[in-house]
Amino acid sequence: MDEYERWAQRQLEPVLGEMTFADRAGGPPGQHDFNATLPDGGGAAIEVTSVVDGDRRNLSASIEKKDLRGFRVSCSQRLWLVTLLSSAEVRAMSPQIIESLIGDLEAEERIQASHIGDYRDPWVERLAALGIESAHGVAASPGSEGLVYVQAGTYSGHGWTPEDVDNWLSSFLTSPQGVNKINKLAKATSVQQRHLVVVLDSFSEAGMGISLALTARRERGAADYRVPTVTPPEPVTHLWLIPGVDQWDGLLWVRGHGWRVLSPVPFAEGE
Repeated sequence: MDEYERWAQRQLEPVLGEMTFADRAGGPPGQHDFNATLPDGGGAAIEVTSVVDGDRRNLSASIEKKDLRGFRVSCSQRLWLVTLLSSAEVRAMSPQIIESLIGDLEAEERIQASHIGDYRDPWVERLAALGIESAHGVAASPGSEGLVYVQAGTYSGHGWTPEDVDNWLSSFLTSPQGVNKINKLAKATSVQQRHLVVVLDSFSEAGMGISLALTARRERGAADYRVPTVTPPEPVTHLWLIPGVDQWDGLLWVRGHGWRVLSPVPFAEGE
């Protein structure tokens, strides 16, 4: 199983019961991912897919390959988090370059710098030229002095309107990725339910947009939040939109019942 299949299994088993992996090596091609036995004895076929930010995942892989994920510097007693822009040339980066940057920040008694800010701040230009989004130092616990963690930068976004979700979902369901997943479920002809589970990476546009909207509904009033209106095609009976972060809400569509908001882990069908 990949990380998204494992995540879906963890989130949905409290609702669906034990999920057994169906798509095993050497099995029939085009098999759905999981089977589950429902409380009434019927069967459910479950297919998992994900929405990810490809650029950010590639950047994370490059950081790992370059062995920049974590290292220690001698110029600081703080713990540092350094985030990279999607445009960063990771191949040209090294621990020595980052250590020099941190050493200069320490010399100025600064604990943070960003590539965005006052254009007169020389650190703005320096970080942008290096492909660094930000550098932030914090007090280190014993044994972690001088540790530096490098990771892909954050994704900024805004909460989506119901129309935004509808437009994205319509496009996703008719995309090659969506059609392929639906076709796999169509082959499961002996089950009562066919669940399409979409795991939303928190750094993807959809993952951030949907999750921010669901979070904002608590401030504006849940009664004012409007669920999507898209109806998934046959043979899908359940469509789950679940975030890749604990304690974030999700969305569930059930044929014949429509959309509802899901409470955080473990997911339970909301009002």
